Amino acid sequence: MMPTGHLSGLEESEHNKLASLAHSLQVPFSLRSQELKQDLAQTLVPAVNSVKEVHRIIDQTVDKKFFQGMSMFDDACVKMEAMTIRERDELESSCLETQVCLRAYTYALL
Repeated sequence: MMPTGHLSGLEESEHNKLASLAHSLQVPFSLRSQELKQDLAQTLVPAVNSVKEVHRIIDQTVDKKFFQGMSMFDDACVKMEAMTIRERDELESSCLETQVCLRAYTYALL
């Protein structure tokens, strides 16, 4: 707080009003802060507990080697898909080249 000795009467009155207002807001702000903390706890704690429970269940019931196998299978599928797309593109290119050659031979025969 600012020392009141350096303030004029009007400034001191205004300063006192503001100080009084700030003091009167402490309790409502404190109560609202507690409500928000409680609301946050009521929201986050159940979510965190649910995640912990899911992790516990996964650790107990899910075979990690199965997931590793699924991951390896997925990787192989991604590689196979990329190879298939590349081969399809090559096939389309070859097909277009063949069509161009056939048209050229057909026009040459006419």
